Amino acid sequence: MIRRPPRSTLSSSSAASDVYKRQYQRRVRGARAEMGCTESKDKDETKVFKRDLTETQSTQLQTVFEHVDTDEDGKITHAEVLSKLSKPETEAFFKKYDRNMDAMIDMQEWLGYFESVEDDQELKDLIADLEFDFAMQK
Repeated sequence: MIRRPPRSTLSSSSAASDVYKRQYQRRVRGARAEMGCTESKDKDETKVFKRDLTETQSTQLQTVFEHVDTDEDGKITHAEVLSKLSKPETEAFFKKYDRNMDAMIDMQEWLGYFESVEDDQELKDLIADLEFDFAMQK
């Protein structure tokens, strides 16, 4: 019986596929490092993209947070968002930003969401949308 080496395919079952995946992951890590982004591990040890927010971005996000947090308890609640947005918009807001799904968003959770946004333009657009949604235009 003649044994042939495995075919070089992108099938998830082939050994060659694993090589391609590792090569791709190295290229992605290199590109992210050039952008000034880092990878960190969250509590369940999965890799998470994490960017370093600029001082301006951080200040803008803190300002939006403080604007929405009307009772100044350090947490954004449904009632606070509902006073500024419609009910469907409020539900979408919490679905997007409330990562631990506890019906409150604290500053760490808030900034953590934006640190995980990979695309610079997407981050700028998100900040601009928030400033518009909460009537904070300059």
